[in-house]
Amino acid sequence: MEPPQQQQRQQTIHIVDRYILPIRALSYNAYYRIFRNRYITSNRGRQFKLDVKTFFDKIPNKRCHDCKIKMTIDFFFKTNRKTDTDNNMKSIIDACRGILYDDDDLIYEIHARKFIGQMRDEIHIEIENIDKNNFVNT
Repeated sequence: MEPPQQQQRQQTIHIVDRYILPIRALSYNAYYRIFRNRYITSNRGRQFKLDVKTFFDKIPNKRCHDCKIKMTIDFFFKTNRKTDTDNNMKSIIDACRGILYDDDDLIYEIHARKFIGQMRDEIHIEIENIDKNNFVNT
């Protein structure tokens, strides 16, 4: 009788990173401005990007993903003022480039929600590795 063949099983590695930024989201319209027919980062946009970078610089061992990712963003606003979720997404995605992921073209799936009339201004970010080629043998 032959011994049973050992089967190698491949298991996907799911890496999930979660962050809570105590920063008010900035809309795309405030993040950029037009100068001589070109879009450039505004002063408020540069300050927002610096605030995001400063927040992440304080986190030891954070991961900068270099494969396909899923990004979930929750925006919390103190005020009841209407905001466009898609405009807020663009600025935080741009500000996190080079910090949480190499390039925003690695974002293959994105989810976003907004909560107005909350007790705080915050941005919650979750990054999940979804690269199907990232396997480990078990």
